Amino acid sequence: MTRNADFKRRVRERMARTGESYAAARAQLLPRETTLHVTNGDSTVEKLGLDALPWRDALHEGPVVKDGRARRAEFLGVDEAEFDRRDRRLDEHEGDYVLWFEADLYDQLQIVEILWRLRAKPARIRLRQVGEHVGIPHFGGLASWRRNSCGSSPRSS
Repeated sequence: MTRNADFKRRVRERMARTGESYAAARAQLLPRETTLHVTNGDSTVEKLGLDALPWRDALHEGPVVKDGRARRAEFLGVDEAEFDRRDRRLDEHEGDYVLWFEADLYDQLQIVEILWRLRAKPARIRLRQVGEHVGIPHFGGLASWRRNSCGSSPRSS
């Protein structure tokens, strides 16, 4: 049972307006549980079969300077608008986050950037970080991992 009087008031107002039962009106007003998966690139999105946001930025190469997004985009050969769309999707998400990254420099720098962007959000952030995986000799990263190949998920950190 909720202790929030304001929430109960909004539920009752919705009931009066729509004719819904208390449970139905309450369900419509509860925040939707959503998770945004963020990965270390497109190949991981494809292999995991998730609706995910691929973080496409090799931060260990080229200029990384404050307010230097145009220079960075030019160096990487991408449209600066791609960065804007990516950042907007991350920033505007209203749920939890699961970060799928590996234990190498490329991925660790991306994690730092993402966590910096999320620093003020009151969200649950979970990290699926992989450096090696039990049952997969010569593990080549998340893009090479398949649920069917080892029967389990990558370990959480």
